Amino acid sequence: MRILLIMPRFASPHQPYDFPLGIAYVSSALKRAGHEVRCINLNTRWRPTAEVVMEEARRFRPKLCATGGLASSLGDLREILAAAKGVDARIVTLLGGGLLTSDPETVARLIPFDVGVLGEGEEPVVEAAAALESGAPLTAVDGLVLPQADGTLIRTPPRRVVKNIDSYPWPDFEGFEADKLVDLLLPYDNYAYHYFDQPRALPIIASRSCPFGCTFCFHPNGRVYRERNLEDFLREGRYLIERYRLNMLLVLDELLAFKRERLLAFCEGMKALRVQWMCQLHVKVVDDETLIRLKEAGCIYLSLGLESMSPAVLSSMKKKADPAQLDRALELTHRHRLGIQGNFIIGDPAETPETAAQTLSWWEKNPVYQVSFTRLKVFPGSPVFEAAVARGVVTDRAAALQNPGINLTGMDDETLDALYRRIATLNMTCLEPSALRSFQRQTPDHPARGPLYEAAWACRWCGAENRTRNLSPPGEGAPGITDDWVFHLSCRTCLARSHVMNVAHAQRLDPAAEALLAQGEAAWRQARGNGDGTLVRRAAEHFSEVLHHHFDGVVERAPWAVIQAARRLGELHLRFGSLETALLALRIAVLGNPWNAEHHVMYGQALVKEGSPAAARMHLRTALALRPDGERAWRDPLERLLAALERVEGGAGGGYFSPDVAARVR
Repeated sequence: MRILLIMPRFASPHQPYDFPLGIAYVSSALKRAGHEVRCINLNTRWRPTAEVVMEEARRFRPKLCATGGLASSLGDLREILAAAKGVDARIVTLLGGGLLTSDPETVARLIPFDVGVLGEGEEPVVEAAAALESGAPLTAVDGLVLPQADGTLIRTPPRRVVKNIDSYPWPDFEGFEADKLVDLLLPYDNYAYHYFDQPRALPIIASRSCPFGCTFCFHPNGRVYRERNLEDFLREGRYLIERYRLNMLLVLDELLAFKRERLLAFCEGMKALRVQWMCQLHVKVVDDETLIRLKEAGCIYLSLGLESMSPAVLSSMKKKADPAQLDRALELTHRHRLGIQGNFIIGDPAETPETAAQTLSWWEKNPVYQVSFTRLKVFPGSPVFEAAVARGVVTDRAAALQNPGINLTGMDDETLDALYRRIATLNMTCLEPSALRSFQRQTPDHPARGPLYEAAWACRWCGAENRTRNLSPPGEGAPGITDDWVFHLSCRTCLARSHVMNVAHAQRLDPAAEALLAQGEAAWRQARGNGDGTLVRRAAEHFSEVLHHHFDGVVERAPWAVIQAARRLGELHLRFGSLETALLALRIAVLGNPWNAEHHVMYGQALVKEGSPAAARMHLRTALALRPDGERAWRDPLERLLAALERVEGGAGGGYFSPDVAARVR
């Protein structure tokens, strides 16, 4: 049977993306069953989704069009299946993946489809295709949902768990043009690629699902943890390395090994592949011997599940780990010079300003690990989502599916938003700057990605000299995206990450905004000379007008004049006006250019006035790190203020949030 199998769009052509293994496994299973499968990877096509699908459907004339993915692809999945039906209403549309599995009834209201597949797709998709080809009833196939004309769903019996996942064929990378993705990769596309000037990597898995029950996780493949035979895994790894000339494997198991013996055996097998790799581990399996074995086997990066440094939040998340275990795993991993990737999640039902402050306090004291922050996304199927439904917090499942940033805490929305804005600002702007030795344009440009740069820099942590080639600034070559100021790079000696200035950052210019800025600057200079309050107000009006008319709310797109106006407006209000306005304006300035030490100084002073001494301390330290050779007249007052702030008690929010934010808990 002719089957059109379509991978949804995750990125523009010539931009990297995370290759999804699920649909590639389904393709292999269908091809092994003898079907004529046409694979379409929308990430390699320039034209709109509907145009590509309709053209391929007209040319190929499939009987079945299938796709699948996660909630982030909902719109594209809907467009894919609608386009196939638009060509021929007789084409059977099939939807699978984590999105449908998490909440079939809700998804069926959002995406019209004929056949839905729940859980692992290899067996049910093959059986559904066979039924369609023979005319047998689809109700005889386990693991399906079948929408009816009256809007109801028929669910066939759930499938048995396939214990022997070695029975599945290897994923179909060739069908989805994986070679094009591999050829695109550059060092800054993924933290795990920093080790290479020319990374060539693809994902691979050695197991499925995870035995742990973290409340924020949903496991589309079920909760039964199953491991592949290591010999079969290594054969696939060897094939991928040779076929695609890989120098790295992304071992993307939710949990690589539940037992230490399995992990050590895995490491022994990986030695023969002679390739670098990364993996995800639970902190409980991290010890000296394990890390030594990992490194000997070529592992260069570990992704560790952290989530919080608050015991209350970790308990609420059912993390099966405590802060001491997290801290020890990170310390050992860094000591053995393995790269670290980890996130803190803000917004668990147990989250308060105090628990967030516990995590921030640890983060402030341990910058070498470069842990990032993210806000909790509450997806259907996860225990935290279903608990929210049961409590009546979520009443519209469809709206929640499309907008998963739901507030499950005891804080009101305003408080949680203010808390997360503060955390995000600290995370994005409190830099650990490495000394930049040189930064220059390479020749030639990348044929697809555009301009490339080479940076020579000294590691912030171990002092080792690094030279990183083939840097493509974020957004380079992508119309409408402004390049970021910061490269977050890994040292190739200690593999710790620090910040390197992107000298190629292209600050936008806006002549009209610059004219208004100049008027404000002139009034401000006069006001500073004679203390004229009228001139101060006039200057503030000009700076406010720049922000009002030339700032769309996205700092990454802000013209240079907007950042300058925000700085001046913040400075004015800090001295003469509203502290709230000063904080808003100076936040724009520090986000707009986090390499400007004066921005951090002024924002830190505003935070002191707000009553957030710990947050102020972090910005003032950043200012000193950015200007380590600054004149004593500039450094001495900052160092005295820092010393004073070290002695200030943090209060209800640990000093990272204003007393108002810390107190606004319902």
